[in-house]
Amino acid sequence: MTCYLGILQVQAQNQQITDYQFGASQGIYIPLSNATPLPEVNKDNGFENNLPIGFSFRYAGSNYNRFAVSSNGFITLGAYITDLDQSYPFNALILELNGKRPVIAPLWDDLDMSSGSVSYKTEGISGNQVLTIEWLNAQWNNQGNDAAISFQVKLYEIGGKIEFTYRQEAGAISDPSASIGITRPSTCSVDYLLLDNASDTPILSHTNATHNISTKPANGQVYSFSLPSPVLKVVEKTPNGSLEVDSRTLGFGLLSGQNSVTKIITIENKGNLPLELSNISLMGDGFSIEGSIPNTIAPGDSAEVMLKYDYNENNDGKLCFNTNDPLNRYEFMFLKGFQFPRFAAASGTFIPLFNATNANISTNSLIAGLAKNINIGFDFNYLGQTYSQIDIAADGYLVLGGSFSSISFPNNNLFNFAGIPIIAPLWDDLDMSNGVVSYKTEGYFGNHVLTVEWLNATWNDQASGPGISFQVKLYEADGKIEFIYNQEAGVLSNPSASIGITSTGNGNTGYVSLNNASDTPTISSTIENRKINTKPANGQIYTFFSPNPVLKVVEKTPNGSQEVNYSTVGFGIFNGQNSVTKTITIENEGSLPLELSNINLTGDGFSIEGNMPNTIAPGSSADITLKYDYNENNEGQIRFNTNDPDNLYMFMLLKGFLLPQFTASSGTFTPLTNATNANLSNNSILTSLAKNINIGFNFNYLGESYDQLDIAADGYLTLGDNISSISFSGNSLFNFAGNPIIAPLWDNLDMSSGVVSYKTEGTPGNQVFTVEWLNVQWGSQASAADISFQVKLYEADGRIEFIYQQEAGVLSNPSASIGITSTGRGNTGYLSLNNASNAPIVSHIIENRNINTKPATGQTYTFTPNLPTILTIDSFTPNQAMEGTTVTITGSNFSSIVANNTVKFNGVAAIVTSATATEIQTSVPTNATTGKITVEVDGKTTTSANDFVVIQPSSPPTITGFTPNQASVGTNVTITGTNFSNNPSTNIVRFNGILATVTSATPTQIQTSVPTGATTGRITVEVGLETATSTTDFIVTSLPTVTSFSSNENQIHSNVTIKGTNFSPIATNNTVKFNGTVATVISATATEIKTSVPTNATTGKITVEVHGKTATSANDFTISTSAATSLPDKLKRTQLMLFPNPVNDDLTIEVKGKISNSQVKIKVLDQQGKTVLSSKKNLVNGHLTLPMQTLPSGTYLVKISLGHETVIRRVVKL
Repeated sequence: MTCYLGILQVQAQNQQITDYQFGASQGIYIPLSNATPLPEVNKDNGFENNLPIGFSFRYAGSNYNRFAVSSNGFITLGAYITDLDQSYPFNALILELNGKRPVIAPLWDDLDMSSGSVSYKTEGISGNQVLTIEWLNAQWNNQGNDAAISFQVKLYEIGGKIEFTYRQEAGAISDPSASIGITRPSTCSVDYLLLDNASDTPILSHTNATHNISTKPANGQVYSFSLPSPVLKVVEKTPNGSLEVDSRTLGFGLLSGQNSVTKIITIENKGNLPLELSNISLMGDGFSIEGSIPNTIAPGDSAEVMLKYDYNENNDGKLCFNTNDPLNRYEFMFLKGFQFPRFAAASGTFIPLFNATNANISTNSLIAGLAKNINIGFDFNYLGQTYSQIDIAADGYLVLGGSFSSISFPNNNLFNFAGIPIIAPLWDDLDMSNGVVSYKTEGYFGNHVLTVEWLNATWNDQASGPGISFQVKLYEADGKIEFIYNQEAGVLSNPSASIGITSTGNGNTGYVSLNNASDTPTISSTIENRKINTKPANGQIYTFFSPNPVLKVVEKTPNGSQEVNYSTVGFGIFNGQNSVTKTITIENEGSLPLELSNINLTGDGFSIEGNMPNTIAPGSSADITLKYDYNENNEGQIRFNTNDPDNLYMFMLLKGFLLPQFTASSGTFTPLTNATNANLSNNSILTSLAKNINIGFNFNYLGESYDQLDIAADGYLTLGDNISSISFSGNSLFNFAGNPIIAPLWDNLDMSSGVVSYKTEGTPGNQVFTVEWLNVQWGSQASAADISFQVKLYEADGRIEFIYQQEAGVLSNPSASIGITSTGRGNTGYLSLNNASNAPIVSHIIENRNINTKPATGQTYTFTPNLPTILTIDSFTPNQAMEGTTVTITGSNFSSIVANNTVKFNGVAAIVTSATATEIQTSVPTNATTGKITVEVDGKTTTSANDFVVIQPSSPPTITGFTPNQASVGTNVTITGTNFSNNPSTNIVRFNGILATVTSATPTQIQTSVPTGATTGRITVEVGLETATSTTDFIVTSLPTVTSFSSNENQIHSNVTIKGTNFSPIATNNTVKFNGTVATVISATATEIKTSVPTNATTGKITVEVHGKTATSANDFTISTSAATSLPDKLKRTQLMLFPNPVNDDLTIEVKGKISNSQVKIKVLDQQGKTVLSSKKNLVNGHLTLPMQTLPSGTYLVKISLGHETVIRRVVKL
């Protein structure tokens, strides 16, 4: 415990001695090694001055780098030369040596160091150094020759902390009178802090001086003086308690089925100044901070921070930040994310080790209770790390890594020791003095197993001897861990054990703990049970499976769930249906994502509805719908790969078939005569099953042939020789689908007073096999028989019959199943009756296992094989027509009876006028619309592949116009008119006989394009049986070309002649551009266009666009600037200059040479040809100035007229 006294506000400029914070605590005294000796001090009243501290030490508002030391148990700070040899009489800190030097006194008294030693040593790195001064084996107050005390002073560079540490020696003390404390130099008053005694809870004073301490401080006693500061502490608070996690590794372990985990850490300020946090950084994939971390925490306050880890394979991260705590400037925590092993409890056998190595652990003492650095014999992978050695403890745990020293039995705390990889099958106070701890590695490369065994452990010092034996097994192949137990005779006495595992991550979610030692314990990573006090059962096994995905494939139905991994799944099509679907569920019971790949489905008629997922999260599942469209009795397979180590390749066989038709009728029960007794007398397994009975013919059942069967006393038979026994309690057709079972009355039947017999009768090809249960006692009722029944198998058509006869006995709690199963498991693989009446309902998805009434005498239930019929529509003609038009449909398996065929046009029923097995005559019904044709026969429906187009009666179409009226191939064309179809596909458009594609249509407009191969001619539109023709030709044009161009000047507004082909003779139909600038077309023929260079044209290609098609010149048309800026003839004898160009303010115009007129007219035109500035000025000495300041930046033409002659120049305004 640390106590704090004298806490005052720090004043940086005038620091008082009372600002220091005092603490008393317990530590360890560690003598200096390789320190600098001080021989001048190793005497009675010795001292030495001006010694180096090794760093700048901040004390009471001043910095010091030198100190002096006295043999009498104190030091002074500063580089002074002071005589300290007579110091002992003045060991009252209140006097301050009269020298005004700061005194730090761990034990100031008359000490004799002549038989001891004084030394000092500075250690650490720059910024974090510590100076230690040691008085070793001091004689205190001239007592005998034996040393009485050793002590040290430590000066800390960080924070200016001072620490006194003590160790008692054997010598006695004589009349001691010591001072312990510190002083500050003062010119006006004494400033000191003084202890009143040397106990573990001394009182500190700065007003009452004590200099008569006379008892030795305890061994390891620590007194500290530190300046006020914030004090950082980071803990994790959990139901198991709080754990300091400063600079530790935090565990983020996910249990099986979890995708993420969170934990809360608390940042506390234990100091007396605000704690400031800065430069907060979180690294590591998958790690995040939920919320934010505060920047400041007040003294005594705390802040909770939630950290989250979303699984991203085994991953490492780091949370770090800076603080203003002098001792914790940089705080960090490593983050360890991983998946914990999946846990399971099972029952097995405890087999003691043979020829194992004795670990020589006899008791639970620290010396004899730990076997260190034991070689595992292979590399064991645990939570993403590999270990080759372990330590084994007598107290029922082992430590991976072989880096452990000891943990005594009271500390069986998985939570506190998370951070160390511990495997604990039974961690408690165990005594192995009467038992043996041994270990052994067995197996072969890649498949080794290490077993550690605690045999005959005495658990918690109970009276009567060993109470438990147990083992840990580590598996090389998959990283599995197993705990196995065996109870011994000894009685327990106050046991309190932990069972579980830990990781290299500290705190909650860094361990897994069992809540009890039963056969169904639960595990937790946040709540630990350290008080398990019952023995696990003999053979009890707890297994921690290495984190993996775990595949499970089930079919979930109203009858329950059934695993179908690697099974044959039945797809029985019910009478009158053409297809069947069933849903299977792929589950991931593991702790890592389950990945599915290379998914493949084979078999005619089988398909997957929707998509199979590629990944299934831990604890999640995905439903897959499989469908079978009948294609004769067929087999298929679905297979895929997974990353489950135990199921890398998964498959299910698929069995598709037609279930028999069921009928109920009344007949006659005729007991067998001269039949063979099956010798089934009761329901014991030995006498309740007659095996390998020959049927006498090949019986065809659901597409397979059988010549043998097994007969059970419990009212069923099994086709083939593939079953040993099924007890009456398992009378579930659903669960036992997969074995072909014929069950006329499956329940707990007693044949001890009755007879089970069988007989084959008839001629080859028409034989009948009968099995009879005569005088059956049903459901453990009284002694009288109450039912008789038979099963008949017919060779000719594969029919099955159940026939019943009531007997006099009364029923007692019957619960029977009546039905049949297939070789395919699960739903749709069986037929079950819902009752035993004369009109029961059969189902292939809901089973009744609770039939409790007798079928009537003579009641007959018949299962007749369905003959496969495939109903198809192959074609129909015509494929479009109006209402009332006759349509012929061809296909297969139609009914020759007209009334048995139901025909529909897009859902609207039509009248069938005649029918054969392959052809139906019908007509388009009223109100029919375009869509598929369907034909239904005997409950089966087939649908046409293509739509039948219904033509609605209307007026004939007309064409009123089209635009454009001429264009090249590919050009979009709009046709206007009346009575077009809204359906684009029912408007047939042709250009002079060439079919075009219609992209959209309304009753008055059709959008199309000129088709390839079209020529000039009429456009036609055909709707239904009517055709409209345009009154004028559509002219198909070719692409224009530009072959050449010519101009007299190549300047703006000069005339240009363009020659080429396929121009429009209508001038406005030709669009001419000079490098993108549109020009005016003056005239045009098919081969020539006259135009002029547009204003603002620039050098580039000439393009000609005709009817949406564009031709481009091969060469650039070059705009001549010299022509625009050349002088007229009369000005050729002169020289015209404009400067500066570009111009910012004034433009100067200079004319050199002879001129007839000095007046100049000037116009400035913008790029649109608009006059923006005009002026008339006279030349002065051949010059004039034109102000340009007001014009915006850009390019301008300056038109200069001198007399009757004009010149144009281009200038740029800045």
